[in-house]
Amino acid sequence: MLLQSRQTEIQDIANKIACGKNYIFPAADLGKYLCEYFKKQGINIEAFIDNKKTGFMEEKEILSLNDIQDKNANIIVSSINYMADLSKQAEELGFKNVFDFGKLTLIYPELQAYNQAFTGLKDEYINNKEKYEQLRNILADEKSKQVLDKIIEYRKTFDINLYSKIKDDINEQYFADFMPKNSEIFIDGGAFDGDTILRALNYISPKKFYFFEPDTISLSKAKENLKDIKNIEFFPYGLSDKHKILKFNTKGNLGSCFSETGDTEIECVALDEIVKENKAFIKLDVEGAEIDAINGAKKLLKAGSPFAICVYHKPSDIWKIPELILNILFDKTLADYKENDGIKFYLRHYTNTVFDTILYGVPIQ
Repeated sequence: MLLQSRQTEIQDIANKIACGKNYIFPAADLGKYLCEYFKKQGINIEAFIDNKKTGFMEEKEILSLNDIQDKNANIIVSSINYMADLSKQAEELGFKNVFDFGKLTLIYPELQAYNQAFTGLKDEYINNKEKYEQLRNILADEKSKQVLDKIIEYRKTFDINLYSKIKDDINEQYFADFMPKNSEIFIDGGAFDGDTILRALNYISPKKFYFFEPDTISLSKAKENLKDIKNIEFFPYGLSDKHKILKFNTKGNLGSCFSETGDTEIECVALDEIVKENKAFIKLDVEGAEIDAINGAKKLLKAGSPFAICVYHKPSDIWKIPELILNILFDKTLADYKENDGIKFYLRHYTNTVFDTILYGVPIQ
């Protein structure tokens, strides 16, 4: 019944977009991408909307929401980071047809290619229900289970408002209160411009930071941002299971990622080959390369390293990553886990969108 109801909703939205007046909100990268996509589909876009009335001009006018009098017009929210906020803004102004990017990927599956977090997202839970049940059983506290429940509910309904019910303070990301504070070594995999290390100083006081960031633009920013911190070793590498060269999209922002069509090639290394110490606090946010990076850190993990790993870049990461770690540590699957196995798993989420779900692992001493 739920599947049939969703299919009816999808078809209804598709009809409204095909026949109605469509406005893209806001006028940024994804907005331009959607405008070009709809043009190829023969679907007209009336104008762009932007709160600052800035963005991609081209042949389209840029308006504000207040400029549009027709409350039955279709407002297509062209942002992933701010899907919930911008949808709410339009709905509070009385617009009846507000469609966020997540729902668009259900109607137009080709759009899933824009961001890997949406690739196959619709079917991921349906095809792996047993894995999600097993994952829920290994989580150490009720809050983790609630986080997983809402993520599952989103994958069933694509109701973006669900994430606001589980969102934690993003300033605490990677440093939840149950994480050890006495780690002498901190590994920042996917360190961007140094923002995590600056935050880390509020929670931990390691003797050394290992900084890994392959995007040269972000690395340059980081060296400036962290110039007053002396105990950092910078590595211009991506992380993987072994030394290799991979293609990479260098954007100098959070959109940088590994890609077979990337604009540059980067050197990747395994953590076990670089880190001299036996144990470290491991943070991984490596744009979908987390599984390879984990396979390159088996020695560190087996030594009892705590970790905070992103599990949202690919839909299946949320269960494949903890299962991989269990396999590395104990030669077990999710179904085999026991509470006394020597590690506790926690799940937390930090935004109003699909991004920033973190799996924590705390070794039991």
